Amino acid sequence: MKPPNKNLLTFLTVLVAFLGWRSGIQAGPQDNWYLERTWGSIGTGDGQFRRYGAKGLTVGTDGKVYVVDLVQNRVQVFEQTGQFLRKWTTSNRPYCIAMGPDGNLYVGGEGPIQVYTPEGVFVRAWGSNGTGNGQFGGEIRGIAVSPEGKVFVSDQNNFRVQVFQSNGAFVTKWGSSRGSLPGQFYNPLGLSLDADGNVYVIDITQSGSRVQIFDQSGTYLRHFASSDGTGLCVGVDGNVIVAQGWDVLIYSKDGLLLQSWQTIDTEMSGIAMTPEGRLFVSDFVNSRIWVYARGFRSGPAIPVKYVPQPVVMKVVQRPTTTVLDIDYRVIDVDSATNEIFPLAFVDGEKSLSKVIRINTLLEGTESKQGGSILTNVPHRLTWNVAADWSVNFGEMKVDILAKDEREILSFDYITIPAVGPTPALKISRTPYGDNDFLPLWFWLIAKGDSSVNLVGGVVKAVGGAYDGQSLTSANTTTAAGRAFLFSKLNVREATTAEVARAKAVGTPTWVPRFSVGVGEYPLQINAYGFDVLAAGYSVVPLD
Repeated sequence: MKPPNKNLLTFLTVLVAFLGWRSGIQAGPQDNWYLERTWGSIGTGDGQFRRYGAKGLTVGTDGKVYVVDLVQNRVQVFEQTGQFLRKWTTSNRPYCIAMGPDGNLYVGGEGPIQVYTPEGVFVRAWGSNGTGNGQFGGEIRGIAVSPEGKVFVSDQNNFRVQVFQSNGAFVTKWGSSRGSLPGQFYNPLGLSLDADGNVYVIDITQSGSRVQIFDQSGTYLRHFASSDGTGLCVGVDGNVIVAQGWDVLIYSKDGLLLQSWQTIDTEMSGIAMTPEGRLFVSDFVNSRIWVYARGFRSGPAIPVKYVPQPVVMKVVQRPTTTVLDIDYRVIDVDSATNEIFPLAFVDGEKSLSKVIRINTLLEGTESKQGGSILTNVPHRLTWNVAADWSVNFGEMKVDILAKDEREILSFDYITIPAVGPTPALKISRTPYGDNDFLPLWFWLIAKGDSSVNLVGGVVKAVGGAYDGQSLTSANTTTAAGRAFLFSKLNVREATTAEVARAKAVGTPTWVPRFSVGVGEYPLQINAYGFDVLAAGYSVVPLD
């Protein structure tokens, strides 16, 4: 029996206080990362790295992966599959690397910034040891280049960021005095730019780590607390991704921890993302590169489809009105169209009791929601807020919910073979719980699904076998609600005996070649791929 084709559902979040807004993204339960592959090993040969050598990396506009080796003073170039292409030697104990719009590679480390062509031909260098403009305090730990060619550098031991033209001409600096106040630096490390040109710097202070955000002139904008990471990049969806020790952590632009996962016996350092959303992380202890893909739970066992990634480009409240223009696009490299609906939340609280359904779209923009909305191009929703939310002043969070052609929840099935008279069992690899269910209620409400109704913060069934029953209690899905959702998805909850049987088979210490979902890795997975430690609700498909 073939399991039903299931989907990816993602959420883009914009917080709107009339006369102001900020954006971030909330991860839906189908928005998972899995380990696609690793490559590299300890050594001095082509494609190898010395222990503690693999530090910074970048994915160039040519699609190639450039990795520095601090110990061997070299840059190596790879295809995204890990195939070695070429290498060249540097003289500055390289720690970080970035590609500019001119196609050149900018390499920072101990000593001057060095610039090379993608083939490794030396172009220029600038900077000497010192504290003056254009000088560095011994170590450069982060580097990024804007689309206009400005080079942003974390000058670690001078506690500042410096900015240069691509020819090395000094432009500006900020920071300068060591401290933990906003705009000061204690230990500036990884550095990255977002699509708006804002500069994100990870800074480890005496009291903890933080990410500080500035505009390109150095004006302090905000900061948020983070783990003590060394590598940082801003992804194509605007999320901030931090590499910290064994952990990879994904934050919204405003510092909300969305997802995290843990590897084992590693030390993550450099981190970079492709335009399609594939994540590359360097492991300087084990001298290898970890490659994570973003997709649904079944991982690489079936052809990969990317997660739709909504991006808000601009939100503007029209003067003296309660009309909001919301400009967005959805990045999806392998689906030409998505189904898209907006939803809002009072005070930005992700709760069923705070939902505002967006009903009143103006100026024909209702055609920019629903099915068959083109991906990878901008769209506008014009919302008359007052028609759907009767307050004079308030704060809300507007979500763009997007899904591709698959269903609203992905299932990663495994098959437990028959034993004697006991028939074979098809069961989900991982369990499902309230963190999975809540976004599904949001989706059904935003879509205006006729089988549910939101009454006083409680989802109630309309018609059918569950008519009038409460499907939620606060943000918790009731037993009836679980059965309702599972029936919609053509599955049912596995029995206690079925779960016990799935846990009992095989060797409980077997580790698969990839891990799925989020949390600590490696999972305790048996020989048939069942997650034997996770708690929650497993499902089996209906015949």
